[in-house]
Amino acid sequence: MTSCSHGEAKATLAYVALPGRHCHWCKSVLGEGAIVDCQRCTSLNLVWAVDSFDVEAAADMNQKTQN
Repeated sequence: MTSCSHGEAKATLAYVALPGRHCHWCKSVLGEGAIVDCQRCTSLNLVWAVDSFDVEAAADMNQKTQN
């Protein structure tokens, strides 16, 4: 486990980019890098590489956090 609080974890998750390097806010394609400001909406995005096996799980997680 990490030493971050539940609130800190939720705040971090809010900035995770969508699968395929898409912005979590406006869904436009992001540039290169692990921490990227969206060129369209200027939102901060954290880009985590996932194995192709995990893409479906990542998409499911993003869908749940948007509801």
